[in-house]
Amino acid sequence: MFELGFSTALMRWPDAGVTHEVRFFVTLLTAVLTCALLYWRARAHRSRLSRIPVRIHVAGTRGKSATVRLIAAGLRAGGHRVVAKVTGTRPRLILPDGTDRRVGRLGSPAIREQMKLVSYAASVGADAIVVEAMAIQPEYLHALEYFYVRATDLVITNVRPDHHEQLGTAPDAMAKAVAECIAPGQRLFLASAARVPPVVDRASQQDCEVLIIETNDADPHEDNRQLALAVCRQYGVPDEAAEQAMRSAYADTGQFTLATVTVGDRQVDFANAFSCNDVESFRRLWTRYQPSGRGAAFLLNPRVDRPIRTVEFLKHLARLTPSAQLFISSRDLTIRRRAIAQGFAAEMVHLISPRMTVPTVRSLVAHVPEGAILWGVGNYAGAGARFITLLQQDSPC
Repeated sequence: MFELGFSTALMRWPDAGVTHEVRFFVTLLTAVLTCALLYWRARAHRSRLSRIPVRIHVAGTRGKSATVRLIAAGLRAGGHRVVAKVTGTRPRLILPDGTDRRVGRLGSPAIREQMKLVSYAASVGADAIVVEAMAIQPEYLHALEYFYVRATDLVITNVRPDHHEQLGTAPDAMAKAVAECIAPGQRLFLASAARVPPVVDRASQQDCEVLIIETNDADPHEDNRQLALAVCRQYGVPDEAAEQAMRSAYADTGQFTLATVTVGDRQVDFANAFSCNDVESFRRLWTRYQPSGRGAAFLLNPRVDRPIRTVEFLKHLARLTPSAQLFISSRDLTIRRRAIAQGFAAEMVHLISPRMTVPTVRSLVAHVPEGAILWGVGNYAGAGARFITLLQQDSPC
């Protein structure tokens, strides 16, 4: 930005009044000042990091936000002054007293905002930060760890296939990306589900202390809790104190829930799996919470920039129960045709307005068969969030 301003000013100077030597000198000076500024910022950031002895980075495909909140709560119970940040469903800064506030952004998410987190944590005298890895591409994950966080402890929740648009379709693409967070000398808390060759090999190369936490990979809440307890235990927090604090911690906005909701004059069991936006994680929730022989309906909230994910969900939902009602929060006829091509009956596929007004929600619920569970899947942001907001209003729709 600094250099661009100088260059723009130079372009506007009259040619007759500026020699090549002057242009060269100003360009050189701009480069020197820019480098000096970047060096000063990097040095200040390193200094702030050094004042925070406990730095915990949480990476993986699913469960990062919930695990960050649980670890922060447990460490607070052990007397630590903790600042944490989640960037999943809704970006939130978790303050030392356990309350949280919205993370303000002027544009798209950027990994450099972690510098603000560290600056704030240092300014309030925090001795611990717990941070969710907020990138997908390997190069950004590498930069997050090696420059922005420099974690003393890395927690990996799981490494399930996802984000094929950015990472490709190789089965181990996600594992290789997450492995970029592993740095020399870390202590690595690894869920048993994440004990895969790319991660284990990288940890060995970097001479990390590896703690394998046995998880059953069937109950995501329990898996996250076990990981958080293992971290807190290493910092001297008794399990009983940590568990009590974790029970009172705020749940993450996108946490999976299954509850009976009232919409107009109808009641329906709604499974909020919007944030569980990879097929493998959804399959595990379905196996655990969908009773055999009970009907189901789906509300799919697709992302325009995740076409591969949308197709994968359509294939999987059709395999589970092609006779189910399928509501798609989109006006894109292509998605409807793809759903039918995967096996859904044409009369069962409905495109609905992504705006999710009260009449839209009422009409949707009215079409859910009696006794069926309505599953929200695909993505939380946008229509998913609006649907949840309407359901959570004090007055039923």
